[in-house]
Amino acid sequence: MEGLGSESTQLRVNNHLRREAAELPRADIEEALCYTWEYAVAYVDSRGQLTAPPEEVLPASGKTRLKDNNWWLDSERSNLSFACVAPWN
Repeated sequence: MEGLGSESTQLRVNNHLRREAAELPRADIEEALCYTWEYAVAYVDSRGQLTAPPEEVLPASGKTRLKDNNWWLDSERSNLSFACVAPWN
């Protein structure tokens, strides 16, 4: 994802992410996939202290929601047809 780390690192992270996602409620996964990459970076940079998303990280031109990125396989896209709620819509 985003070309970070070696191929083996990306495969290992993918396996861990899939295992974690299997334990989450579907609504939580859908909410997270509505975030933008910019929000994810801002959240990590704040060490989880953001109480609300800043205006500059909301979906807009050049700020795509994770579910709308082009990295998904065709077989995965069918699971991404859910609507995002405010402020991510």
